[in-house]
Amino acid sequence: MQDKAAVNKNNLIGVKPGQQEPVYFLEKIVAGDGQCGFTVLGITRHELIEVLKPLAQSSQCREELAEDIKEFLLSDELRHGAGPFDEQIIKRHYEMADLFQMSVSAAFKNLPEELQNVERDSHGLVEFDSQLRLVLANAPKDQVTHILAQQEDEQQAIAAFADYCRNSEVFEKYIDAYGTTGLYLSRACILMFARQQAFSVYIWRPES
Repeated sequence: MQDKAAVNKNNLIGVKPGQQEPVYFLEKIVAGDGQCGFTVLGITRHELIEVLKPLAQSSQCREELAEDIKEFLLSDELRHGAGPFDEQIIKRHYEMADLFQMSVSAAFKNLPEELQNVERDSHGLVEFDSQLRLVLANAPKDQVTHILAQQEDEQQAIAAFADYCRNSEVFEKYIDAYGTTGLYLSRACILMFARQQAFSVYIWRPES
């Protein structure tokens, strides 16, 4: 299944990449009411769960939904009513990033004023990567050692969270959330469902 094609939006005739035969599309314009993905597919939330949940054992499918699951887990609003999930892994992902960034920012502010005279964004702030580079090059050795240790902690927390988002049990709970929450149907889930049902879906937004 392809998820991209050259489509003439005036007559809805397209050509799949690498093919010459025309493809005829049926266009459905749907309301953005939270159910639009299900409306387009002509299915219920329960039917989606029945098709996608068994795919939890597929490493490819888990990889395809990993970013969706990450976004879902990092939003208290989205995952309200779903789960349970490992709150410690999610919390540590936040905490290690916050500690690392706060330490770098504090160290940057303690650098000599002439080192802080660098390019700033429209809000008068120095990009974090620039702060880190200047801190690692100019801060006291013990402070740099501490910051590097925090950076390693942050990277380990990020890696642990990424692995968690690819876990088969988490995949199942995410798919189940389509039945217990008002979660919008993601593009990745739409394409995965279409692939399992052996039909193609092409998604585009009309130009304003």
